[in-house]
Amino acid sequence: MSYPVMRPEKPDINLAIPPLKPEDVPPALKGNFTPEELAKATRRFEERAENDYYSEFFWFPFQQKAWVHCWNPVDDQEGAEEYPSTVEVWLQWIQGWLGGVIIETKFFKAIPGRWQATFLAKLTMAALPPQFFGIHDAEIKTFMPDALHFRRGVSLTSSTTPPTGPKQY
Repeated sequence: MSYPVMRPEKPDINLAIPPLKPEDVPPALKGNFTPEELAKATRRFEERAENDYYSEFFWFPFQQKAWVHCWNPVDDQEGAEEYPSTVEVWLQWIQGWLGGVIIETKFFKAIPGRWQATFLAKLTMAALPPQFFGIHDAEIKTFMPDALHFRRGVSLTSSTTPPTGPKQY
């Protein structure tokens, strides 16, 4: 088995997925970046997309930050731990359940779509590692199946029964 070393991050969208032409970036998302910074970000993006074992680049509408989750496995098992923990899996289920409850309320359905998107994006970014109160620049070394399935039950229409028992792969 190999052991992914994950270092998820939340950079500015312009540095996570650099624009082909900075002038094409909408005014609301424009950052104050030098051409050198954008060139460096472009090289890093291309390297990750072409060479990393696993690459995810998420951007949520109306958000200045993106979520970047790219990693490569190593053969050394030392320091690998279960991720997420049983408690974190339960919290993920609670988050999904709560999200389902929220989006079904009359209030949520009545607010403008832009507010809905902004609210859900902010909640999602807060829940993704590194969490709002979590350690930034954290390194997570885990087992391959854990890394591939680090978010469990993300569907808002998932079961109403919380997860119990050992993990099933």
